[in-house]
Amino acid sequence: MERLNNIQGYTIAHFLSGYSLDKLELFDEYGFDGIYRTLFNLIRKQYNDIGSVDLSTLEFSFEKSIEIIDGFGYLSLSLSSCIQKINDNAINKKIDEISTALKSRQIDPIQAAKKLSELNTFDESNAFDVSKISYESQLTNDNMTIETGIYLYDKHVEDWKLGELTVLFGRNGEGKTTLISQIIAHNINRSVKTFLYSGEMSENKIQSWLYHQVVGADKEAYINIDTKYGVKKELKKNIIQAIKEWHNGKFYLYNRNAKRITRELDRLFSTMESSVKTGVKLFVIDNIMSALEENADSLYSDQANFVQRCKDFVVKNNVHLVLMAHPNKDKKEITSDKGNLEKTDISGSNNIPNKADNIIAVERVWNDDLSIDLIITSLKDRESGQRKVIPMMFSRETMRFYDSTTPVNVRYGWKNYLKPEEKVVTYLNGSTQTFSNGELEDIYFDKRN
Repeated sequence: MERLNNIQGYTIAHFLSGYSLDKLELFDEYGFDGIYRTLFNLIRKQYNDIGSVDLSTLEFSFEKSIEIIDGFGYLSLSLSSCIQKINDNAINKKIDEISTALKSRQIDPIQAAKKLSELNTFDESNAFDVSKISYESQLTNDNMTIETGIYLYDKHVEDWKLGELTVLFGRNGEGKTTLISQIIAHNINRSVKTFLYSGEMSENKIQSWLYHQVVGADKEAYINIDTKYGVKKELKKNIIQAIKEWHNGKFYLYNRNAKRITRELDRLFSTMESSVKTGVKLFVIDNIMSALEENADSLYSDQANFVQRCKDFVVKNNVHLVLMAHPNKDKKEITSDKGNLEKTDISGSNNIPNKADNIIAVERVWNDDLSIDLIITSLKDRESGQRKVIPMMFSRETMRFYDSTTPVNVRYGWKNYLKPEEKVVTYLNGSTQTFSNGELEDIYFDKRN
């Protein structure tokens, strides 16, 4: 009985933490005992009424709720196993009640047999007869998919699917961020709304990297600025404005500096849920460890729960999520055209590779004698199930990865929003005047008293 109470307590704590609330309908309330049933019914009622659960507004002892969370939050159980155990408990209690009623002659044997048969009635609302499902050809399926823009990889996996979780991992400084930025640019260009959580880069650096990447080798987009370390290139103002209009409403960045009302992880998932309502289909979390509140005693458990939560999120909302991670530290850098990372090298809980639909390893080639700079390895996918190694080159001029099938000079649509460059002239009396490009030579009059 103690084990069952632990499962009931963990399940309630799971729901109070905001996880998998849509699974409430799968539980038989009869399987909960005492305060657990009371709290379960309150949670279910609030979820049905407002679509979420606010611990502070439950008509129940707030201190008791906290006690339940603290007492069982350390466990790491499969929610499906909780459903099974609790519903088995409900059936056993109903059988005991029927048996007691039969012995006390409150019901006769025929009524008892009928009640027992009802406990095992097959509920077609919870399962489908496959023969009754309308067949949908996968060859003519026009459902939306997510491309990476790396042609050989997209061809291999036939694009990322909605409802899937991808893990992209590699060592620090070996190209993960550059690759994911290139993937984001490709999807913005396809009008696929994208959401990024970054625990490692500031919003200004993310913006600058993306903008330089989409401009590429277009020299006319830059002006030269003298600094104490030499001449540096900077994007022109009209170029920046055109890029902003190009991705307006298509790219969202999680605000890590916002005021925290709830736990950071809950706020992240709440924000992603809100982003789904705006049409976001591609989510990127960079990286796992920065998204978690690290605690050495429960780190692997937290990772397992986090990855399961990511998996539940993509399935529930029919979106795609890319989870970025690091490998184990004992893997050496490569100097050949063969990568050495395996899916078991992902640092952390074994649940990470187990729950992922796709796994990609990114490794930089540290050998100037080779004509390649990066190895992308597909280690897991639902489509082919085959390993695929894709060598790539890197262009410092465009800040992009490329090969013979993925051109280095891809043109993004920001130029469709480009307006003539403007120049502001300041006259001796302090007044200013704005001229479009070509109307005036680049002359600047110093402001004087």
